[in-house]
Amino acid sequence: MQNRELELLSDFLYAYFEKLNNNLEFLVECPVNCANAIELCFKTNNTETILNIVNISWQIYKKSKSLEEFELVTTNPSYKEIKTRKSYSVFNEILNNAKESILITGYSISSFADDLLETLLKKSKHGIKVSLFVNNLDEKRELLDKLVLFKGKYLEIFEFSNDKENTTRALHAKVILVDHKIGLISSSNLSYNGLIDNIEMGIKFDSSKKGEEIKQFFHTLIKKKVFTRV
Repeated sequence: MQNRELELLSDFLYAYFEKLNNNLEFLVECPVNCANAIELCFKTNNTETILNIVNISWQIYKKSKSLEEFELVTTNPSYKEIKTRKSYSVFNEILNNAKESILITGYSISSFADDLLETLLKKSKHGIKVSLFVNNLDEKRELLDKLVLFKGKYLEIFEFSNDKENTTRALHAKVILVDHKIGLISSSNLSYNGLIDNIEMGIKFDSSKKGEEIKQFFHTLIKKKVFTRV
């Protein structure tokens, strides 16, 4: 069996699977190009054997897709040609579905995000661990007073520590991570412009590996005193 033949077969199968509905459990047919490639690689023209090979490959494909999933999320005018989900609804969905933990950053926060901040408070009161990272607490004090008041075991607030050697440095990341694996990395701030009016783009993901990397990133920055607990 030649590597080139296997590579060609994998390309055919991947292209075929990408076109299928992921709700299908088993395949009942095999495209001619895939069947020919399987016959070439495995030296068989038995229909049952070919279909079994395709089904095994299909199950592996579905499993790999379920391990890491990514979705484009945008803020933009409503045009029928743009099929992406909108930032505001995805922000709300992610936070409201949290069952264990929430990590969220805030560079620019406006009163438009009051409902999102209220969700953070509500979740913390129900025993869900909330970690909020902000850039300049004094500038956001009025908006975050209620969160500061209830900070404690289930609600932590971390503020970016001013760098005396580089006064232009800031927390600029916009990140949400819930339950250690589901999250959104976006250009959108927690503001009307960021969530509704601007042209913004981000990626929603479901990945334990990426979730762990994000947690370790912020844990390291806390350890290095880049962020201090309020």
